[in-house]
Amino acid sequence: MISRRKVLLGGLLLSSGLLSSNFKKIARAREAKSGESFEAAVVGGGFAGLQAALTLGRACRKVILFDSGKPRNAVPGSFHNFIGEDGMAQAKLFAQAKEQLNQYDITICNDRVEAATKDGAQFTLTTAGGLSITSKKLLIATGVKDSLPQIKGMSALWGKGVYYCPFCSGWEVRNKPLAVLGTGDGGANAALTLTGWSKDIVLLTGGEGQISPERSKLLKKQKIDVIEDKIEALEGNSTLAAIVLVGGKKLKRDAIFLQPSENHASPLLTSLGAKLNSWGLPVLNFSGHTSVPGVYVAGDASGKPFQAIGAAADGATAAFAMSRALIFDGLDTAGEPTS
Repeated sequence: MISRRKVLLGGLLLSSGLLSSNFKKIARAREAKSGESFEAAVVGGGFAGLQAALTLGRACRKVILFDSGKPRNAVPGSFHNFIGEDGMAQAKLFAQAKEQLNQYDITICNDRVEAATKDGAQFTLTTAGGLSITSKKLLIATGVKDSLPQIKGMSALWGKGVYYCPFCSGWEVRNKPLAVLGTGDGGANAALTLTGWSKDIVLLTGGEGQISPERSKLLKKQKIDVIEDKIEALEGNSTLAAIVLVGGKKLKRDAIFLQPSENHASPLLTSLGAKLNSWGLPVLNFSGHTSVPGVYVAGDASGKPFQAIGAAADGATAAFAMSRALIFDGLDTAGEPTS
């Protein structure tokens, strides 16, 4: 069985190639043709999708990677906590990664997959631009879509003072006045977790506190004020300056952390009939295989709490399984081995 440790040590995409000055040229190095057949199709050009494509390419597979060019975290620009690339501009890494993919039998298509159907053991994918291709295996790595609270200034400051993960963005605002937007014990736990980066924290519940006595005691012990007033707006230009509460009171804060709701269920998964759990997340085995034979999921689309480095490892794990399945399919066995 492939261990998680082996995935992390052996599967991560650590880019070191020269950055091309012509991203579009790189992305269109190989043009797919309607009716063309592939062994594996990867939908999504983020960390999980790029790593999966690399792993499959190095496994001597004919691969197509679909990338619409709209990653989840395009606004923040750079990313962190990724060994060897901490603080690197995300667009730069993605361009380097695509350049490195060109040495393998990988076609990159800058289009959005709008439909996927299955006929026997073969998938047909159709894009917004009218391209139609077939593939033996399919990986969904489309990430998730964040739904931010409808608060004035929230979207404009997303990634510039409005964050969701202190492990990703906490270092840049360490020891500064911070806020957490959340309710119940979940919001309390988020505020308590943030004490690892700052001791000046307020918890904003919007009037929906419902915090247990146990958590309330811990918040008080850590001197975290709980404010029930709702947020009217966020102020700031290039970064957050203040949180304006209903009634006009302003809180000078350098950052606010929240847990936005996320849409995990890809339309492709639902159209293919993949089984979802009660949370609307795909039911997966360790390798990311769904209930639909030949369909895999990796990265944030799986519903697991990933950072960039974890998403890349998850993409490698799924790609290992897809490659092994292709090998054993070719040997006319009962399918992919379980260990």
